[in-house]
Amino acid sequence: MTTRIVELRRGILKKNDELAAGLRASYAAAGVTVLNLVSSPGTGKTAFLEWTLTELRKRGTRVAALVGDLETDNDARRLAASGAPVRQINTHGICHLDAEMVGKHLQDWQGVELGCVQSFRCPICGEPCVDLRQGRELEIDSIEIDELEETV
Repeated sequence: MTTRIVELRRGILKKNDELAAGLRASYAAAGVTVLNLVSSPGTGKTAFLEWTLTELRKRGTRVAALVGDLETDNDARRLAASGAPVRQINTHGICHLDAEMVGKHLQDWQGVELGCVQSFRCPICGEPCVDLRQGRELEIDSIEIDELEETV
């Protein structure tokens, strides 16, 4: 009997890619620029966004934020103090935010000029935990502080 190799190729993230394309089209049609801020916990994402949202609102820019977190809403509460609309996604241990999760929470971004998505770098796989698959216009991946310094 001869061995036959059958090659199957299918994008395992095909559904996510399609949903992300829809999100990109929605953002473009609504004139929303999306900023994706990703890094390890404790690197200053929330502090940066607190300042940014507050300052941009003072200048009349319509901003909003979406925060991904494993369990808490601490960052969302901090960002809400800026006066900007903030939505929270708790993943309950799931490693990534996907396009479907993000899309469900951004339905009220009409009139927003800048939408900020804050998430974390996955401690398991090291990948950014917002997986919009090129569904972001701008991504900031902050420089990580040596973990040893954080614990000292």
